[in-house]
Amino acid sequence: MSEFKPAPPYTSVVDAQWYLATYPDVALVGADPQQHYDLHGIAEGRLPRYLQAWRLESALYGGFAKLALPELKFLQATTDDREEMAYASWALARWHASAAQWPEALQYIDVLAEPLPAYIRATGAVLLRAEVLLRNNEQALAQACIGDAIATKGGADLYLAAANVSLPSEDASHQTPQARRLYWLNRALAAGGLAPVAKRDPKTDLTLDNLHAACAAQVSPKRQAKISVVMPAYNAQDFIETALRSLLAQSWLNLEIIVVDDCSTDATVERVSAIAREDARIVLLKHSMNRGAYAARNTALKHATGTFVVNHDSDDWSHPQRLELMAAPLLQDSGLVATVADWVRTDTNLHFQSWRIENSLIEPSVSTMMMRTDAVRNMGGWDDVRVAADHELRQRLQRRHGTQAVVYLLPGVPLVFARQLPQSLTMASTTHLRSTFFGLRQLYSALADTWHEMTADASDLRIPTDPNPRAFPAPALMLQTPPAQAQYDWLLIGDLSDTARCTKVQSLLLGRLQEQGMRVALLHWPEYQRPAPISGAWLRKAITGSVDIVLAEQQFAAEQVIIVGRHLLAHPLDHVPVLQGLQNCQIMDSIRDVKTLAIMQTSAKPSSETDVWSANEPYNSLSNEAVEGEPVSLELEPDSSLEMTDSVTEWFDAAWYLQRYPDVKNAGIAPREHYLAHGFAEGREPGPHFNTAWYFEQCPEARDSGLPALVHYENVGREACYDPGHPSLVGEQQPHAERPTVLLCAHSANTQLFGAERCLLDVMDACNALQLNVLVSVPTMANMAYIEELRARALRVVCVPTQAWSANAAPCSFAIERFRALIRDNAVALVHANTLMLREPLMAARRENVPAVLHAHESPAHDPALCAVIGLPAGQIVHEALERADYVLANSAFTAEHLAKPNATHVVSNIVDLKAFDIPNTIDNKCITAALISSNLPKKGIQDLLQLACDTAKDSPNLQLLLIGPYTPNVSALRTMEAHGQLPANLKLLPYAATAQAAVAQANIILNLSHCQETFGRTLLEGMAASRPVLAYRWGALPELIDEGVNGHTFEHGDTKAIANKLRQLSRNPKKIRTLGAAGRKRAKQYNLKRLCKQLGQAYGAILDYPLQTATRPHQSHTEELT
Repeated sequence: MSEFKPAPPYTSVVDAQWYLATYPDVALVGADPQQHYDLHGIAEGRLPRYLQAWRLESALYGGFAKLALPELKFLQATTDDREEMAYASWALARWHASAAQWPEALQYIDVLAEPLPAYIRATGAVLLRAEVLLRNNEQALAQACIGDAIATKGGADLYLAAANVSLPSEDASHQTPQARRLYWLNRALAAGGLAPVAKRDPKTDLTLDNLHAACAAQVSPKRQAKISVVMPAYNAQDFIETALRSLLAQSWLNLEIIVVDDCSTDATVERVSAIAREDARIVLLKHSMNRGAYAARNTALKHATGTFVVNHDSDDWSHPQRLELMAAPLLQDSGLVATVADWVRTDTNLHFQSWRIENSLIEPSVSTMMMRTDAVRNMGGWDDVRVAADHELRQRLQRRHGTQAVVYLLPGVPLVFARQLPQSLTMASTTHLRSTFFGLRQLYSALADTWHEMTADASDLRIPTDPNPRAFPAPALMLQTPPAQAQYDWLLIGDLSDTARCTKVQSLLLGRLQEQGMRVALLHWPEYQRPAPISGAWLRKAITGSVDIVLAEQQFAAEQVIIVGRHLLAHPLDHVPVLQGLQNCQIMDSIRDVKTLAIMQTSAKPSSETDVWSANEPYNSLSNEAVEGEPVSLELEPDSSLEMTDSVTEWFDAAWYLQRYPDVKNAGIAPREHYLAHGFAEGREPGPHFNTAWYFEQCPEARDSGLPALVHYENVGREACYDPGHPSLVGEQQPHAERPTVLLCAHSANTQLFGAERCLLDVMDACNALQLNVLVSVPTMANMAYIEELRARALRVVCVPTQAWSANAAPCSFAIERFRALIRDNAVALVHANTLMLREPLMAARRENVPAVLHAHESPAHDPALCAVIGLPAGQIVHEALERADYVLANSAFTAEHLAKPNATHVVSNIVDLKAFDIPNTIDNKCITAALISSNLPKKGIQDLLQLACDTAKDSPNLQLLLIGPYTPNVSALRTMEAHGQLPANLKLLPYAATAQAAVAQANIILNLSHCQETFGRTLLEGMAASRPVLAYRWGALPELIDEGVNGHTFEHGDTKAIANKLRQLSRNPKKIRTLGAAGRKRAKQYNLKRLCKQLGQAYGAILDYPLQTATRPHQSHTEELT
C-alpha cells in the first residue's frame, strides 16, 4: 500500500437552491438550508448539494450497472471536487466489496482514510476499509485501522470488526488469535449488557457451531408465558443442532420449538429427532414435499400453542437472553403486537459481515420478529413467497395495529448471529439483496405496500389459505410454484415513475390496447439521469388486475413490443426480458403515434423460434423500419458472465442440443451460447445425460441461484457430490418370482397432470393385481409428488428423457439405447408406451425382440391439434404409429375403430376409483354450478362455454358456469374481458386444481364441450363417479359413457343453444340433478379395477402367451373394487 497523506478537514457548503428543491419539507418550514443541514440534515442522511457520484451510485443499484460503473470510475479518477472524489471512492469500494471483488475495491480505500464529508458515516468508512484490507491479506493495516477507530470512539460494531482482524488486546491472557477474537466478541456483547460467550468445546476452534453461553432468567419460570419458536428446516443437518442448542440454552424456559422439515434429503430429521428425544420442548413436523421456508413457518404457526411466536432460521444462533429480552416489552404493554431485534451476519468461522456496509455490521432484522400469536394468525401468517415476506408481514401488522405496535428494541445489540451461506437466497442473483433497490424485492414490496394502502379495512389484510388467487400480485420469480409462462399480446416498456416524460402517452396507449381486449404487460425502464420508482397509479392498476408489471429477468411471450420514449434508448438497462414469439418492436413518443397505431389481433402463442433481446446490445436493431411497425429480428447475444469450464463439457453435447432443439439449429445459433444465455431459463437440457429437474430436486438453491443448472453444478454441485444424471429410484413393490416383468413408459410427469398420467397409475394398479413386476420410465422429474405415486406401484422408476414425436425431430438415440439396456438388464417381457407420442421405447423393444405395445389415447383423424403438433397428416401419423407397435391397447371402442392393428388390438378402458370420488354433490338452489374442467386449450370448447354464459346470463340467475384449468392464452383473453367488465357475471375463471377430486367438487354438473372427438372422456367418468350429471357433445367416445336421459345428456356438436336449454331446466329443477347424478355413479361403478384387470390381463396374456390371474391384494386405493 502506498503512503497516503490526508488532506485538511473541510465543511460541506450547502447549495441552498438545490437543497430546498430536493427537500420541500425544509422549504415548507422556512428553515435556513445551511443551518438545517448542520443541525438536522446530517443526522437524517441528507446531502448538502447535488453529487454526480451519488446519482451514479443510485444507477449502479437501479438497473444501470453496465453504464454507471465505468462512468463512476472515470469520475473518481478525474474529478478535482473533493466531495465527488470521496463519495465516488466510497461508492466504488462498496460496490466491489458487495460483489466480493476485493482487489478491485482495494484501489479506492485510501481516499476513505482522510477526513470525509459528514454524509459518509465515519464508522461505515472504517468498517469498509478494514474489511477490504483484510480480504486482501493486509491484516496489519486492517488492525491499525480498527485500533485507531476504537481508540477514538469504540462501539459494538467496531468490536466485532476487531474480532474479524484479530486485534491484539492489552490483556496478556488474550494472545492467541482465537482468544483475541473471543475477547472482542464478548466486548461487543458486553456493550449491550449481554452475558459473555465461550467455546462449547475448549479443544476445538472458535466457530458459530462452537459457541456457548448461559444466564438465569429475570422472570421465574412459573410466570413465563409460552413462546412458540418456528423453525423451517431444509437439508440443515450441518447446522441445525447449533440452532436448537442455542434455543435450549435460552433463559426463557417456557418454550415449544416447532421444527418443520421441508422434505430434506439429508439427515436433518434424524438430527432433530435425536435432540427431541432429550428435550420434549422440540416438536418435529414434516412436509411431504418441498414448499419453501414461509410455507413451513405457516405450518408451524397452525400448530403453535404459545402466547408469542418467533421465527428462528435453522442455520442461525441466538444469544440465550434473546427471547426473554424480546418478550419483556410484549408482557409489559398489551398495545404492542411485535418486537424486532438486531442481528449480525456471520459465516461459520465467525467472520462478521454485511453485504453492503452502511454505518454498521449490526442491523435490525424483521426476520427476528416476535409477535403475538393471535395477531399474526388473524393476518393469515406469512405470504408464501421465496423472499421478503417478513418485511411484508411487519408492514401488514403495522397497518392493522398502528406503527407504534411494533417496537425495535436494543439497537446495536446483536441478539442473533445469522449464518451467511454462499447458496442462500439473499446472495442468489435473482433474489439478491441488491434487488431491494431495483428488481424482484423492490417490485414485490411496492405491490404489497399498494395493496395495504388500497385496503380500506385493515382487518381485511389477510393472506388467504389458498394462494390461488393471491391477495395481491407478486412477481412470478417470487412464487414458490411459478405459474405457467405468461402470454401477453403487447409489452409496453417505458418510464413508469411519477416524473416520466411520457406518462400521458403510456396511459392513452394502454387504454387503446385494453379497449381491444389485448393482454398487456408493463416493464419499468427508469430514466438514467433521474431514476425514480414505479408510480402508485401504475401499481394500483396491477393490484386491480388490469395490467401486469413484469421484470427484466423474466421470460414470457409477447408478440408486440412498444418502447414509450425514444430518449430511453440512449441508456439501456442491464437486463431485458427473454421474449418468445416476438414479431414486432416499435418506438412511440407522442399521442399522435398512439392514435395512429394499428392494433391487430395477435395469436398470443410463442413462435417456434425464440426471439431474444441482447443484454449487451439490445437496441441496435431498432431501425427506421422497426419504428414504422415492420417486423424486427432482435439478435441474441450470450451473457458473457456465464461460462462453462472445460470440466463441464462432459455434460454438454452440442450435437445433441441441436438435434433436440431444431429451432436453435434453424436460427443458426451456437448451441453452447444459446444454453447459457437463454436455453437454461427455457427449461432446455444441456445434454442427454444431464437432468436439470433432478439436480434441482437435490439442490433447490440451484433453482434459486439464477445460474444455468450446469454452471451451478460446476461451481457448487460437483464438490457437494450431487448427481445431475438421470436417476433410477427404487420402488415400494416387492418382486414376484417367476412372473413377467413389464416396462411401462410415461409420456409426461410435469407439474400439471391430465388424463393419460392418471390412467398410467390405474394400469400400474392392475399390473400389481395381476402379480406382474413393474418398471416404469418417466421423461422428467418435474413432479416429484407424481413420481412418488409411481414409486408406490413399481419395482423401480427410471428417468429416460424422450423426444416428443415431431416431424422435425428424430427420436433420441440415447433414449433408445437406455431403453434397450433396461430391457436387457431387467429381462423385460413387454414394453408398454402410454401414448403414441412416445417413439423410443417401442423402437427399443423392436430391436430387443420384445413385444412393443402402444396404449392409444388419441385418434389423429379426429384431433387436428395433435396433427399440427406432430406436423404430419392424420393418415401418416396412424401409419407410422402402427408400424412401430406390435400391439395396440385402445382406451375405448371408438379408439379401437380408428387406430387398430389387425388381430392385435385390445380395448382396455379407463377406470375410476369410486371411493376416491365419493364427493357429496351439495346443491344450493340459489347457485347451481356447471363446470368445464380442461387443459384450457382452444379445442376444449372455451368459446362454447362463453357462449353458454351469454345465453343463460339473463334468464338463469341461479346458474354459475365455471372454467377450471391452467392459465393459457385463452384464459388470458377472458381475464382481459373480465377486467373491462365484458365477461358475463355468471362465468367464473378458476385455476388448475391439483387433483381431479378438487376440480369436480366445485361443480354440480360436469360439461364436455370439446371440439375434437375425445377417445374416452375421463373427466366425465370422474364426474359421474362423484354423482354429477354430465352434458356433452354427441361424438367421439363420449356416447359410450352417457346413457341418454339416465345419467346425462348428449347434443349435436356445437349446439350450445340446446345445452343452454338443458342447463336452464336443471337449474330450475335441482332434484333432477340428484337423480341423474345417482344414476351416473351407478354407471361409473362398472369402470372399476376389476374390469381393467380383466381387460389388461386378457391383452397381456394373449401377447405374452402367459396366463394372468388377479392377485388377492392389489394396491390399496382400489382394494374395495375387487372384493
